[in-house]
Amino acid sequence: MSLHAEGWAQLKHGGLLISPAKLDEYFPAAAPVMREFAAEKLRRALTAFDGSNESLSSLLDYILQDLSGLPADEWQKAQSVDSRWAVRSFTGAQIKPRRLWLGPNGETLAVFVPDDGARVSSRAAWG
Repeated sequence: MSLHAEGWAQLKHGGLLISPAKLDEYFPAAAPVMREFAAEKLRRALTAFDGSNESLSSLLDYILQDLSGLPADEWQKAQSVDSRWAVRSFTGAQIKPRRLWLGPNGETLAVFVPDDGARVSSRAAWG
């Protein structure tokens, strides 16, 4: 197993994103090393996160747009997310993604977070 596959296996996603066995097949090259400037900016964004919905929105914007390079105009946010993307949770509640990326080639990335009434822990496990 490659070094990036070992790191991937340590993430808490339970293989629901992509299994470590398939990682090398679909992503043969390791991600480039993050530049020091970008790492410092990420540290500052994480430090500014206090668990509130407002600071979560700023953190999501930074990670999903600035850090990942996915253009802001390809994202639907909060109330702008079309209701057809809503899903029913195991409790029966209907939930919508907080962010939705619709890529230029039909790619889709839905980002779900706790509802607005719940305070997000500032000690959340990122990765």
